Amino acid sequence: MPNDFNIADGPGVPDGSAKTNQTGQLILGDDGTSLQTVQVTTAGILKVDGSAVTQPVSAVSLPLPSGASTDRTTAAGPYAVRLSDGTNFYNTVLAGQLPAALVGGRLDVNIGAGSVSVSGATQNPMYRAVFKPTGTAIGLSNTFTANTGKQYATLFHTVGSTKTVKIRGIWFQFVDNSSNNNLMRVEVLRLTATTAPATGNPVITAALANTGDASHEVSCLALPTTQGSEGSYFITTAHSVANGGGAQSPDLFAVQPIYVWENTREAKPVTLRAGVAEGVAIRIFSQGGSTITAEITVEFTEE
Repeated sequence: MPNDFNIADGPGVPDGSAKTNQTGQLILGDDGTSLQTVQVTTAGILKVDGSAVTQPVSAVSLPLPSGASTDRTTAAGPYAVRLSDGTNFYNTVLAGQLPAALVGGRLDVNIGAGSVSVSGATQNPMYRAVFKPTGTAIGLSNTFTANTGKQYATLFHTVGSTKTVKIRGIWFQFVDNSSNNNLMRVEVLRLTATTAPATGNPVITAALANTGDASHEVSCLALPTTQGSEGSYFITTAHSVANGGGAQSPDLFAVQPIYVWENTREAKPVTLRAGVAEGVAIRIFSQGGSTITAEITVEFTEE
């Protein structure tokens, strides 16, 4: 038939023509206008023309072929990972200064519409204030009349303070009680700005965890003659104590954790703010007339 074609013939070559056995072409059919063929190599491998669509590119080495990848050449480019201030990349040309985003150990990464903060661990100076007498005496002592309280330990900031104090832990140790069957309560409470505690007996200098750090700014007083004005209570613990350590609360002679801050993102520690007159006191309330002896340790940081 004049319109028949052999598979072995090239495109557009009628059956029986001289142009037969043309290498590399295979006739698939007629699309209604012209014959359609596919190309194969002499080894029989099918050739593919991908020019109509974007193709993935594999590169053995850089640079990639033109158009194979979007180059982040500007600091404002989304997902840029070079250090930038949003306008310029930071390098030796830019006076060697770090951007404000890095102050405090925080790195801001530009991701276009928003930003992600990567915070490194910040270590602040840590202190332990041990509220005890000077010299060889054991325990801070106060003689109570019935149903009165006394501040055994205070930490106080003035309005001129520049550091923020964060209290990490408070530990209490009962030493002695002079009367039989007395009830006492250990309290942790806020001190307000009305009256600052004054005249420590003695003044306490907290020990540094790292002796290379600066001395603490917050004032630490034991048994202050002038007690600070008292605000709200944080914690209270009640104990039954006896003369000479008779029928006191179980393990009262052991160091008792009164407050320990769990370092989580959900809760802030007890804090004394910079530039604010405020403080914290550890106070003992005695129901009976008695002399109570105790020691207290407070761990805190300043930043």
